[in-house]
Amino acid sequence: MLLAATTLLFATSCMDGEHCNITKAKVVSAQFSVSVAQSASTRTIADGKKVDEVAWAIYENGELATDLTNYYGTLKLDNNQQAQFAVSMVLGRTYDIAFFAYKADGEAVESMLRQPNAKYYNVLFADKKIELKTENLKANDDELDCFWLYHEGLEISGPIIPIPDNYVPERPEDIEDIKHDYIGDNQLIIEKGFTLTRPVAKLNFAAEDEDIDGARNSGFTISDTALEITSYTSFNIAEGKVDENSVKSIKFSRTDSPIDDNSAIIEAKLESGEVKSFKCLAMTYLFANTQQLTSGVTLHTWDQYGEFLNTIYCESAPMRRNHNTLLVGNLLSNSANFSIIISNAYDNPNNNYDANQQ
Repeated sequence: MLLAATTLLFATSCMDGEHCNITKAKVVSAQFSVSVAQSASTRTIADGKKVDEVAWAIYENGELATDLTNYYGTLKLDNNQQAQFAVSMVLGRTYDIAFFAYKADGEAVESMLRQPNAKYYNVLFADKKIELKTENLKANDDELDCFWLYHEGLEISGPIIPIPDNYVPERPEDIEDIKHDYIGDNQLIIEKGFTLTRPVAKLNFAAEDEDIDGARNSGFTISDTALEITSYTSFNIAEGKVDENSVKSIKFSRTDSPIDDNSAIIEAKLESGEVKSFKCLAMTYLFANTQQLTSGVTLHTWDQYGEFLNTIYCESAPMRRNHNTLLVGNLLSNSANFSIIISNAYDNPNNNYDANQQ
């Protein structure tokens, strides 16, 4: 899934004392439209639709642009996963903009100067980082999904016709009169699309049908799974990198396995060119870089009677930001051998590679 934001810039005036230290002719209204691109896949796991709130912040010269009246806030995505907002910016200046989209803790809210309220993440715009809340995490929780972008160098410039200094709207809605009466056909309209991608990798333990059928023929199947992972818990939003000092042992508590959930079936293209389908035993999301990182991963399994089955350990599971990692093999019948497959798109089986792990 991708999140897209489009910007429209219009000339505007100083309203309600806003930007009293900036002349009216230098203030523009940046109107943003944010949406979640729809997936071609009919599966609901990792389709991005658990995301319902977007936090944003504006920076100038590497710091939050606190001279702007509204320099951060949150947006609520509608049923079509779209949202719009407008914020005043200064003509002739260059800004950076950060976006982070996530599952809200409670009801999603749209508001200026509101701190992000992510269910599983601390969003620290002043420090330019996102932190995973490591308490009360559950395995197989798609609400850990998230999207991010840090866009540098948004120049506020163009042939804007200045609004007369003596024009002061009596009501906020009179801003429309400003646009029509003073800007007209020569108004500045800048459209710029942004693409938000995941700052996380999706990690999956998966099995083939033959392995699952073999286990069922022996009288058992996996019902619940839990995960323990040594990985990064902090992500620098400006650099697009994990914090190397944020490695912790993270526990994802026992929950129902998605093994029989058809929406969790994962397709992967092997080196041979064959496309195979795998059923997901357990999954989660973890911060990652564009370059491959490795983490130690442990899977715990329970059968349909609630009895503990086994523990499967992978000492070095590679992960890459915005990619899908599958740990695949005879995970039910033989915990010693499995393969690793990495896909560059969550619902696209192409461009994978695999490597045998012992």
